[in-house]
Amino acid sequence: MKKWMALLLACLLCLCAVGAMAETVERVELTLGNGRIRLYPNGYAQRSFENFHPHDAATTQYVITGSIKADTMLDIYLVPHGQEQEYATEDVVYNISFYNAALRALDRCTAIRIGNGENGKANGHTITLNLSNHGNSLVQAHNHPAISSEIDGVTVNIHNHSGGILTLQDRNNQNGAFRDNITLNVAGSNVTDGTNNKTFNNTGARLAKVDRLEPTCEKGGNLEYWTCDKCHMYFLDEKAELITTLDGVRLPAQHALVKVDRAEPTTCTVDGHIEHWKCTGTCGKLFADANGTKELTADDIRLPAQHALVKVDRAEPTTCTVDGHIEHWKCTGTCGKLFSDANGTTELTADDIRLPAQHITQKVEAKTPTTEADGHIEHYLCTRCKALFADEKATTELTADEVILPKLVRTDSLPQTGDSSHLLRWMAVLLGACFGVVAVRSRRRG
Repeated sequence: MKKWMALLLACLLCLCAVGAMAETVERVELTLGNGRIRLYPNGYAQRSFENFHPHDAATTQYVITGSIKADTMLDIYLVPHGQEQEYATEDVVYNISFYNAALRALDRCTAIRIGNGENGKANGHTITLNLSNHGNSLVQAHNHPAISSEIDGVTVNIHNHSGGILTLQDRNNQNGAFRDNITLNVAGSNVTDGTNNKTFNNTGARLAKVDRLEPTCEKGGNLEYWTCDKCHMYFLDEKAELITTLDGVRLPAQHALVKVDRAEPTTCTVDGHIEHWKCTGTCGKLFADANGTKELTADDIRLPAQHALVKVDRAEPTTCTVDGHIEHWKCTGTCGKLFSDANGTTELTADDIRLPAQHITQKVEAKTPTTEADGHIEHYLCTRCKALFADEKATTELTADEVILPKLVRTDSLPQTGDSSHLLRWMAVLLGACFGVVAVRSRRRG
């Protein structure tokens, strides 16, 4: 007894040590002394149906020890717990290790029953049982096969380790070890059908190592694993302690993701981006999370560059030469661009906002020059800047010389008709002469 206990302890310690290498396998230890065991795709129950413990069959290795004598010691189901009235939706693989386990069924019972009551609910799906045996284990039925199945297409793979003995029998010698609808693959010696004294002796089983293959962005890889050429089981260690499946060793295609922190736009023209993760591998894809579950586009991560806009009120032209402008918004950042709205959606040019400077013109009628005063042609005078123009719209500017008509120059010495100032001067001269003649005559007489 002590020898078996030491062997069991050594095996369990080895199992734990190897298990540290493979996080993909969850080991659950079950002792038969605690009652019947029921395995489901989504967990297990022991002793009663209500005492359910959730686990994923695909990533769980059940380690069964101890002894029990009951109606049926191990039930393996196809339909998940809690969905008993529904139909199966997928195939299920169970991984079980026996360590000196003894399953003894009572009268008219089988020891391991696969697909209990699920023949009508299998829905075309089936079960694969991977069984690894360590030490001396017994699966004994009573008037039934040791391992029976109520659904078709079941496969039982047995890997019997060196020094181990696995006995499968019907105690009353009425049935063999298996029902006919079970496909059996055995590796190792000392696996016997105790009912028919038949030994499934497949010695020389070889474990082939498959090296780890790292996944890339586009292609999956695999863990390091070993496969047996006799039982066709998969293991995560060269001692075949940790059972797995082909799906269990697959590594999905994986991106080498690096976190990119959020960056605000720094200028009016350079975009920023939200926090995201970028693959540094060959694909360079962008993702919203560190697990790469949600892919993003460049537009998804973009924080558009934004202008620092300030409103500029309308300004009328204040002089004849200084333009005004319409109401607009100007970016006070590096670009200095102009826009028609506060959101910067419509860009404007300097010509778009310009209110041109304008002359306020007043018509000046033409004036004929005289010998005393200049005249001028018809023209227009800006009342603001006093500039002269040839037209009302002030398109053609004139100089003073171009506008003024010089005063007329006299061409004779006589006073011109109508010039009274010259006539008065001649009359004064004439009158003075008359007075002179009279004075001379008066002096002679005296």
